Amino acid sequence: MGEIIQAPLFFSQRLYLACLAFLGVLMVTVNRVNMSVAILCMVRIDTTNSSLDTRMQNSTSSCRGDVISASTSQISSRPEFDWDKQARSQILSMYFYGYICTQLLGGWLASRYGGIKVWGVSMLICGVSAVLTPLCARTHIYLVYAARVVIGMSTGVTFPSIQAILGHWAPEYEKSKLSALIYTGLPFGSIVTFSISGVLCKYGFDNGWGSIFYLSGLFTLIWAVAWFTLTAETPAQLRWISDRERNFIETSIGKSGAIQLGPIPWLSILKSSPFWAIVVAHFFSAYVFYTLVILLPTFLKESLNFDISQVSHYFQNINFDISQVSHYFQNINFNISQVSHYFQNINFDISQVSHYFQNINFDISQ
Repeated sequence: MGEIIQAPLFFSQRLYLACLAFLGVLMVTVNRVNMSVAILCMVRIDTTNSSLDTRMQNSTSSCRGDVISASTSQISSRPEFDWDKQARSQILSMYFYGYICTQLLGGWLASRYGGIKVWGVSMLICGVSAVLTPLCARTHIYLVYAARVVIGMSTGVTFPSIQAILGHWAPEYEKSKLSALIYTGLPFGSIVTFSISGVLCKYGFDNGWGSIFYLSGLFTLIWAVAWFTLTAETPAQLRWISDRERNFIETSIGKSGAIQLGPIPWLSILKSSPFWAIVVAHFFSAYVFYTLVILLPTFLKESLNFDISQVSHYFQNINFDISQVSHYFQNINFNISQVSHYFQNINFDISQVSHYFQNINFDISQ
């Protein structure tokens, strides 16, 4: 292979694609967590709380009863449904029942039909389902279940599709940069959702809570149209990419952007202890994160009598801090990738480099 002619990352088509993918991940997060705030405005206050909840409310009513009464009356005038706690819990969980179903399927579809197409079509489905959610809620609760399952299934292909897209677009030494940029959409999606949803609940159209789903679905559909218009499966298929950038990407990763592999060794994977270590670690990490994001708004309102705007402001501050940490480690990731490339250039084995940085990460976590 001849010398690779570098093409700058800034103002490049691969950077524009990563920025658009960042917005896509942001919209995935918006559609994932918008129900956790919207449901506080959809459902009338449950007066059949447990004795523990009643005692907690009575103990706090003496010091801030007037404030709670005012905020409660303001919230209670807008909800439309009498769903009990079990029904509300099922609504919040239905997304994940759908989400888990399309993880492996999304990877297979992306490898067969292309990540651009698979993710774009799935986001169109997600946007339509979000727009129809208020109609489903006013028709029957089972339709809300179905809408959330469909949204979960459609967004479940996101991360497998992104990996397939990066396989065609990310040069070897830029994968960490581009992927870090794309996945930063996760905390920013939470910031956008919790910052705006509380305001929409109080002041939005269609009784407040409906506007959350209409706007989420509308912006998702707009993103999907832009995604199909401005992107292509491979650099060679994008009409307005420069020859220099196309040649740089194709030379770096190969024109096909993929390697023909043999059968997947499922049995060896299932017997691999590192694989199960990653599964267990990710399971508990995801469990804690999604428990907080999905259920903490309900806890703050029902048990601590927070006003809906207070809930949004609280989560806005939390997620802003998370985004700062994410941005910090994103910058660290950029620097580490450069150090990793240096070690490889002086003939260090890639597995040795991986082990060194794994040990560094372990020390930092301690």
